[in-house]
Amino acid sequence: MTPMDIDQIIALAAAHKWAAAAALVIGFVVRLTKTDTKVPIDVPAKWRAPLALVLGQVSGVLEHVAASTAWKAALLGGLASTVVAILGHEWIVERFLKPFLGKFGGDLPVPMLMKPAETPPVSNLKEPIAIVSPEEAGNVLDEAAKKGGQP
Repeated sequence: MTPMDIDQIIALAAAHKWAAAAALVIGFVVRLTKTDTKVPIDVPAKWRAPLALVLGQVSGVLEHVAASTAWKAALLGGLASTVVAILGHEWIVERFLKPFLGKFGGDLPVPMLMKPAETPPVSNLKEPIAIVSPEEAGNVLDEAAKKGGQP
C-alpha cells in the first residue's frame, strides 16, 4: 500500500463510503478462515464465497445503523463490498500474485497469524544423504566431468 492508497481509503471513510473498506475487511476475514492460519475456525473453500456474502450484508446492516443509510442503499453497498472482495481476490491474488506466492502455498501470508511451516520427517526423503569428505566429493565430480555428465 502506498500513502496515496491510504489517503484514498481515509477520504472514502470520511465521506461514509464504506464499500471499499468493507471489501478489505471481508477479504481479510475470509483469508483468516483458511487452514494455514492460527485462527481456530477453518471454513472449507466451497463456503468462503457465502461467508463473504454474509459478511457483506452485515456491513450493509452496520452502515444502515451507523450512518442512517436507507436499507436498500445499505444492503446494495454490502453486496458491492462482497463483489469487490471476491473479484479482488480472483483478479489480484489468483491471477497476478499467485505465481509469485508459490513459497507461501499461493496465498498471501498474514503476519503473526500463520502456522509455522511443517518440516518433512526424515523418513520422507527419497534418497539417503551421503556424508563424504571434500576429497571424495572432488573425485566424484572429476569422474563425472571425464564422462561428460552429472554425478
